[in-house]
Amino acid sequence: MPIHPHTGGSDDNLADGLLWGIAPAHLPGLVAVAALPLVLWAFLRWRRASAEGGSERARRFVAGVAAAPLPTCAGVLLMLVSATIHLVLAPAAGAATLGGGALFVGAALTLATAGYRAFTGRRWRGLALTVLTGSVVAYIGSMLAGEEGHDEVGLATKMVELTAIALLLIPPRRGVRRRFLRVRRLVATTSVVPLTTLTGATVWADAFADADEATRAAKASGEPIVGHGTVGMAMQPDTDEPPTAAQLAAADRLVAATRTAIAQYADPAAAVAAGYRPSGPTTIGAVVHYEHQGRLHDGVTLDPSQPEMLVYGVTVQGPLLLGVVYALPWPLAEAPDAGGGSLTAWHAHTNVCFSLAGLVGLLSPFGTCPAGSANIAFGPMLHVWTVDLPGSPFGLEPNEQDLKQLRIPQ
Repeated sequence: MPIHPHTGGSDDNLADGLLWGIAPAHLPGLVAVAALPLVLWAFLRWRRASAEGGSERARRFVAGVAAAPLPTCAGVLLMLVSATIHLVLAPAAGAATLGGGALFVGAALTLATAGYRAFTGRRWRGLALTVLTGSVVAYIGSMLAGEEGHDEVGLATKMVELTAIALLLIPPRRGVRRRFLRVRRLVATTSVVPLTTLTGATVWADAFADADEATRAAKASGEPIVGHGTVGMAMQPDTDEPPTAAQLAAADRLVAATRTAIAQYADPAAAVAAGYRPSGPTTIGAVVHYEHQGRLHDGVTLDPSQPEMLVYGVTVQGPLLLGVVYALPWPLAEAPDAGGGSLTAWHAHTNVCFSLAGLVGLLSPFGTCPAGSANIAFGPMLHVWTVDLPGSPFGLEPNEQDLKQLRIPQ
């Protein structure tokens, strides 16, 4: 069964498939941006025709476009992308907050006006920078206040606006007094980087806050659907339906068969002797994965006698075998049906960053990894816990608090 990306928590308000992480109400914004080049082409043809017909305003505009430096043209284009998204999403914003639609329309019209004036010799940068900065700050504030969640369209729009701000702050080669050039350089170096960092940090904090809340809710309720509260996790599609009686029985059989088959590995030394190798720290409170490379690439999956990974928890009493991870080696590999429906949904981690030294961090909200590392997606995997953990036997990996509640059988 193929998997599809999932942001963690309920995806009732998110589009599936290739448009994962995008609220359906925001999809018109993407469609409008895709149509923007055609609209701009038609507008420029109209202005050129008007200039040829004798319109002085159109002639001045066309000449301004031809003479404009590349940073100005690029900045104006990004302004118009932001304006388009705000204008199309104004009805949704108006339904969400009182006056939100009017603010969206006002921002869109102001940016469009400033973009036109950029090629007519009239003042425009201050107006555009004010609206762009206000839009980014408002987005940060709405997330901090809990009025708006993060999604791909919102984050992409802020990236566009931040880039536009940086382009508009580039000092022109001529036509500006030296003291104003110094001010522009100072503003550019002291505002864009902190504003970008604050935007990314806010989005990341919001994502992890949502993840923690969903994790607590899933564990408290014992909800069987896996994947709740995990940032950067890709899930099987159609995993929100409660399991049927037959699926519950199949899931129980898988847990029982796995528990029996891995009993021989209660001592990690036995796992090492069988070819498993540990990864990660072995300090108290850690969860350590013992991976068997041969079994990961042998073409056999979901066989309790040959699990790809064994998972141990390091408790104060010593290592405790927690269960297994059934895994496939490649991100796009087809995961077999475990029979438990939503209870045994496969998942993959898509946001980890690796360097030659190993795991170094997580993918940032802007889709970047730390310098010297790259984003690597894991193949589909399925947890099967054979000890009594909060939530589901197929749920989230235990944390240090969970391990404190476990005791090694005597």
